[in-house]
Amino acid sequence: MFETTTARAIERAGPSSVVRPNETRQSLLVWGEHCTECVMPVCYTSCSLYAPRDDLKCRRFAEGIVALPDQNALAVRFRKWGKLEAAGDASMLTGLSSGVIKGLDQLLQALFPLFGIHFRTKRRLVNGWNKLKAWLASKGSAIPANAVFLIEASNAESTGLPMTLTIKPKNTPGAYFQKRFDLIPGENRVEIPVGEIASFVDVASPLLYQIEPVGDAEGREVVFSCLDFVIPSRYPEKVLPKPTTQPAAKVKCVVWDLDNTMWHGTLIEDGLAKLAIRDDARRAVIELDRRGILNSIASKNNEGEALEALRTFGIEKYFVRPQISWGPKSEAINRIATLLNINKNSFAFVDDQAFERAEVASVHSDVRIFGDEEIEKLINAPECDVPVTAEGVRRREMYQQEALREIEFEQSSANFLDFLRSCKMELTIHRLGAANLNRIFELTQRTNQLNYAGRSIGFADLEAVVDDETREGFVLECNDRFGQYGIIGFCLLNRTTHNVDHFFMSCRVQGKRVDHAFFNWLRKSVEQQKRDVPTVTFKATGRNEPARLALIDMGLIPADDGKFVFGPDSNAETSEIVTIQDRYTAGETV
Repeated sequence: MFETTTARAIERAGPSSVVRPNETRQSLLVWGEHCTECVMPVCYTSCSLYAPRDDLKCRRFAEGIVALPDQNALAVRFRKWGKLEAAGDASMLTGLSSGVIKGLDQLLQALFPLFGIHFRTKRRLVNGWNKLKAWLASKGSAIPANAVFLIEASNAESTGLPMTLTIKPKNTPGAYFQKRFDLIPGENRVEIPVGEIASFVDVASPLLYQIEPVGDAEGREVVFSCLDFVIPSRYPEKVLPKPTTQPAAKVKCVVWDLDNTMWHGTLIEDGLAKLAIRDDARRAVIELDRRGILNSIASKNNEGEALEALRTFGIEKYFVRPQISWGPKSEAINRIATLLNINKNSFAFVDDQAFERAEVASVHSDVRIFGDEEIEKLINAPECDVPVTAEGVRRREMYQQEALREIEFEQSSANFLDFLRSCKMELTIHRLGAANLNRIFELTQRTNQLNYAGRSIGFADLEAVVDDETREGFVLECNDRFGQYGIIGFCLLNRTTHNVDHFFMSCRVQGKRVDHAFFNWLRKSVEQQKRDVPTVTFKATGRNEPARLALIDMGLIPADDGKFVFGPDSNAETSEIVTIQDRYTAGETV
């Protein structure tokens, strides 16, 4: 079913899922309108596409979600960036239970417009019912292994419409499931076995479900009659695979407790004057920082007092995105991972309290856990043994600069692209050489989200590229008015096939049009030498979906051989956002 709204939209809303004779149970997910570029509420004042519905949220479909009672279905006509989104677990309800919930939903939708009460009160009631409806839908039984995610949709147009279903953890970054499906003209039924989804995510945990078109679908209408987990009787039982939750090979961030871990004593009980910094903890923080491993904080304390203590001990500058509050530390780690855009399986957590360590471990089984007596063990662990590079030494500073960028954008009234223009971003392109080999090797080992080929490159292979006349290695360095990003990307171009065999880019510049600027430059460079238009290798890994979306956003088109090709409108001019300094042609390295 879909979200209940207020006033006019309420009269057009209705249930989308139906119980069929061979599908006796379903999950009854609650779907609503969302935006692929959403940064609400900031975008409500900055986005030219903002179109308020009656509850003031942005309407992402031309007329909202339109009920078709005679078909027991709903229609959506896409606007730019429109997508459907639902949240919840995959609990299964019987046909009777789901029917009762949908019946109540229809009754309340009919009654809400009749309430002679203030709009804000009505909106609170509607929001409360949506939350209650989602809660009721979560009270079913655990999803069995013979369930499928069923998409039933009708496409009345003469051309197909490619779409994606994405299912990912709701509360924390991590592995996610994604599947592309094509809505051919006419009726469509897509069944995805739950076992296929459970290989990537824990279907018993809160999840976020997203359905969106691939590419521009503005004006296209789709009629959905089912977007739910259901149980077809013809599917045999089988064992659900467990999602992979193993820690990453290397630690990227160490999250520290404070009381009796970073210092001796308890701040709120003893006061700052009686605290003493722990030498082993301070040495560890400084050494990790030198190696390019980030340090952060998850501490139950009063934030102002804790930050003052860190300043007094001279170590406040070493911590990025500290989370100091009285909430669970597992939630603090979620927040840090989100702010840093780093998968939490590359985190380590240090705390003197067995309870806190167990609480984090119960929620984040892929986070490495250490007691305060294991600080030396942490420093000497193989997963913290990383090469020291100039980029690594400055990594913490670059993340702190990124925090300043975010703060300034949030405080400005500019839209995102105008803000990017004001940042005066500059991309410098160098040759691969001895001076930058170590940094590029480090980048290839650390990059997952924007790893286009889906694999890393060995150091020996990179060395071979330097003197290989058949391949070109481009090193990307970036800066803006806030400071240096450093070396953030690498491209390996095959001179014979004109194919980009590898492209890596740091998530620090993700979404900032740096990749657009580079590929625009690369295409022009290749064409000026009267060579073929380049192609780009892409291989999906389950973690590099942002790379695929970036290629599509740049106007590249997927081909049958797993490569992407430049379309006629690829890479609109980006010089007003990112300027290019070509040091490659002159043979310079950095």
